[in-house]
Amino acid sequence: MMSADERRTQLMALPFLNDFPKGLGRRYIAHLEDAGEHTQLDDGVELFSEGDHNPDYGYVLLKGSITVKKSYADDSQASAPALLGEIKQFNPNSERTATVRASGTLEVLRFRWEDLNSKLEAALSEAERELLRKALLDYAWGHVLS
Repeated sequence: MMSADERRTQLMALPFLNDFPKGLGRRYIAHLEDAGEHTQLDDGVELFSEGDHNPDYGYVLLKGSITVKKSYADDSQASAPALLGEIKQFNPNSERTATVRASGTLEVLRFRWEDLNSKLEAALSEAERELLRKALLDYAWGHVLS
């Protein structure tokens, strides 16, 4: 398993954090780590199933790669680091838009969006939360369109 320093390096490399002020990115990562559980998943484990309204979990893919299957697009692959499950936050039906499976052993940070959002609500200003919301929305649209 990754060390805490390696985990933070992967978290700070998440693409949607690229345009954040460094201090805001670090604070977001700290709350994400606090809300999450670092764990390992085996090859073939299904993280999400398209159409499900399953629990409020999101993942940060820290190490490894996943296969993404969508009924409306060709299968694709994604590698670490990646945020997974963010589209559900913006989908009015709270529905999963893809089936996501581990392609080999993964290291992930698993968290509940409700827990993370509560921490961010208490710790960030309204302007900072709006910047984060917009960055996540842009990131989610990139997944929908790919």
